[in-house]
Amino acid sequence: MVKFSISLSFRNTILLVLCLQNASFTLLRSYSQSVLKEKYNYSSLLLVGEFIKLTVSAYMTGWGAGRLEVTDIQDMSGFSKLLWLAKNSQKMFMLAGIYGVMNIFSFISLARISAVEFTVASQLKILATAIFFTILFKRQLSDTKWRALVLLVCGTILVSNPDGQSSVQKDSSAGSKLVGYLAV
Repeated sequence: MVKFSISLSFRNTILLVLCLQNASFTLLRSYSQSVLKEKYNYSSLLLVGEFIKLTVSAYMTGWGAGRLEVTDIQDMSGFSKLLWLAKNSQKMFMLAGIYGVMNIFSFISLARISAVEFTVASQLKILATAIFFTILFKRQLSDTKWRALVLLVCGTILVSNPDGQSSVQKDSSAGSKLVGYLAV
């Protein structure tokens, strides 16, 4: 049996590209809504983005590099592999729906708060997840892990806006900002 492994540098490149894609997507959405004053249907934009991701991942799984991975369906290829995956991926549909709703909420929040505030609030989700993890699963995190989480959030805040000023002015009403933060 031949194992297919991706080199560490290739994995780091993929991680870097995904980080850049996520950051640029957030900044472009904020720029188009606040500076360019573009009005568009959020769900249509998300639908096109998800269709592009689905097309690329289907190609990579059926005919691209994904066909080389050692799996229980490695003998299948093309449409038969995609059909088998679709039939056996019901558990993922709920997660995909949650992800779609999360994306719609990100559009709502970016229309009301700056990209810097959005980035900081999004990173606070990591800390909130750790807190809920310890409460719901009655597990403990070491002091080192808590410090690492706090440093991650603080580092994100500093990197997101080192001078402390927002470059884009949004609707500054308290109600609008509250809706933006709740959407995050």
